[in-house]
Amino acid sequence: MADLPIVRAHEFVVPGDSSYSFWRYRILEHVQHSLIEESEKDDVHLNREDRRGGRRTTHFGDSYHERILPHWEAFAAMKERMGGMQSFKMKEISLPPAPFFAEKLLPALASSNDTLVQLDLVCCKLGSSGFACVAEFLTDNASLTALDISINTINDVDDAKFLALAIWNHPALLFVNLSQCSIGKTQGVLSEVMGGAGNLETLLLDHNYIRPEGMALVADFLATNTVMTTLSVAENSQYNLTAEERSVDAADAIGKALKKNTSLRELNLFWCNGLNRPTFLGSRRATDLLTYLNLGGNRIGKEYGEMIANYLARNPALVELNLRWNGLASRAVKLIAEALKSNDTLRHLDLGCNNLGDRSVPFLADMLRHNSTLRTLKLIYAEIQIKSGARKKLINALCDTSSLNAIVESNHTCQLFMSSSCFGDTCELEMRKINALEDEGQKIRYKVVLALFAFDKDLFSPRSFDDVPLELMPRLLHLVQQEIGYGGFGEGIAKKMRKRRKNRFDPTLRRVHKVISGWNQLPLLFVRGPGVLKKKRKRKRHVMSYKDDEDEDWTPGSR
Repeated sequence: MADLPIVRAHEFVVPGDSSYSFWRYRILEHVQHSLIEESEKDDVHLNREDRRGGRRTTHFGDSYHERILPHWEAFAAMKERMGGMQSFKMKEISLPPAPFFAEKLLPALASSNDTLVQLDLVCCKLGSSGFACVAEFLTDNASLTALDISINTINDVDDAKFLALAIWNHPALLFVNLSQCSIGKTQGVLSEVMGGAGNLETLLLDHNYIRPEGMALVADFLATNTVMTTLSVAENSQYNLTAEERSVDAADAIGKALKKNTSLRELNLFWCNGLNRPTFLGSRRATDLLTYLNLGGNRIGKEYGEMIANYLARNPALVELNLRWNGLASRAVKLIAEALKSNDTLRHLDLGCNNLGDRSVPFLADMLRHNSTLRTLKLIYAEIQIKSGARKKLINALCDTSSLNAIVESNHTCQLFMSSSCFGDTCELEMRKINALEDEGQKIRYKVVLALFAFDKDLFSPRSFDDVPLELMPRLLHLVQQEIGYGGFGEGIAKKMRKRRKNRFDPTLRRVHKVISGWNQLPLLFVRGPGVLKKKRKRKRHVMSYKDDEDEDWTPGSR
């Protein structure tokens, strides 16, 4: 295949074409290079991203042209001869029109029927014939465990029926992604898909225009399923609903289904119709088995803050909770923060894009001081102002600069996300990286250095070291000589590491002198210890005795 000539971008130009754009045809050249490179590998990974020459760029435009069909045919023939693939991934690259899939690509995939475990055909313009080929491949395959055919429109009920039947009969398939396939636009497609998903562990149906009656089908599916552990129906909210559709209470239907379901652990309901009243949170049977719950974008409102707080106070198995874009205010946050003081299972909480304001900062800061199990707290676009000092108060909960002991007792586990960059002197990014470390002793050392020279320079005072034990003073003297970003200290924490300062002024000796000269326990280093100093005995010199007359009689020959 390497002998095939590459058709350059300018060669695709038709004479008289006024809409010529270099990047429009650049992707066709990139596809040819990718087909040649991937044909020689055991596993295939084709996408729009061009990594040649150390670059990573994405090209726009149609990714197929009839002049690159020989490259596709040679690629399929090569993979059919090689066989033994474990994964075949293709993203945002258009396949040649029919009958290429059925006559060329399907035999190549069939050559790896016993080894292929992952098949991704994302945004490949499969069409009706493509879905039929995928269903045929699943019928003969017995090793596939993951199938991703998202961003390919399914608008035919027969296509959905054949595909669902193949998924249902497959002996090993566990993961299927059908996101952005417009399943909800055609009547009957969603019911066929849900009918064939009974044996799956993970099903993704995001952004499929599923209307309230479709959510009722999803709820009925959950009520009878005993295998599925992960279900995502995010971004299915519709604006052009009828009065009858608006009256459907999807939250109530899902709550009843969750009471009967005992296998589901992860549920994504981000931005869905009829979920602005999540009454199912008040039921133990419905939610206490979930480990991941996404209720973002549903405009729950502050009146349901108490229900969310009671749910978290029960200390369920929930590990991650997303409450973005729900109109929560400081009153709801106060209740949630109070509940999290006693919760020791939740690891990740997202409260971004809510009207929290500066009034909620004291509640969140107090929660961070009492909670040592929360790993991430996201407050991006939560109306927490910078000039008011509210952000600095939250950072102070992670690094309390009132004293050295307060730094040690601060929160060393939670990564706080308030913005994508660091504003003012909060050192938000550095603090986030420090709390992401595993060694707690290393976290404290970094925070002490930040507190001394970045947060509160008044802390760098001899009076702050009065309570430091004598045996810990050498370690403190070592810390005052450090500064994050210089001399290899803080690698991975600082944005940029520097070997020396631009002004060539090194304050190391001045810091050490200031600490030692102002330390009130300095005289202890020169105090004589108890006891009497013993005098050393003078060692006697032993001299061999001899007689003078023996020296006079001795001659070299008298031996």
